Amino acid sequence: MDASVPTLSRLTRLRPAATTPGPRGRTAREPEDRAPTVAPSRTLLLGAAAAIVVGSFLPWVHTPLGSFSGMAGAGVWTLYAGVWLVGAAFTRRRLPAAVQMAAAGGLAVALAGWQLARLVDAVGFGTWWPGVGLAAVAGGGAVALVGAVRRWSAG
Repeated sequence: MDASVPTLSRLTRLRPAATTPGPRGRTAREPEDRAPTVAPSRTLLLGAAAAIVVGSFLPWVHTPLGSFSGMAGAGVWTLYAGVWLVGAAFTRRRLPAAVQMAAAGGLAVALAGWQLARLVDAVGFGTWWPGVGLAAVAGGGAVALVGAVRRWSAG
């Protein structure tokens, strides 16, 4: 064979040398189609969104007459906030993501607190007790607010 014609065995030995990392931190030898890793903060935020969304459907108030779901009142708005929070989990820019997280988390906490205050004012403490949905929405909102502060201060 002619030495100037590349053969398969000769091409397999010629690999590109490792270069300096590119914009995503990869070198020339690393595959480009590798799935990105999920940041722990994103996982925490998705958990908060799931708690808000699921808590919107769960019972918010237990009474002697039965349980009442959040969807009968403010749960519709907390459902919207939870879905909006999923969008914040995948926003790459720091300021829009932090604003989305703070708005959605603040709305969830405020609506859960408003519902609790309204019940205490109307009925008192004797005949009802809060349900797991109300706690899930308030807890998910609080986690989203903490995530907003952490995202903003991440720099």
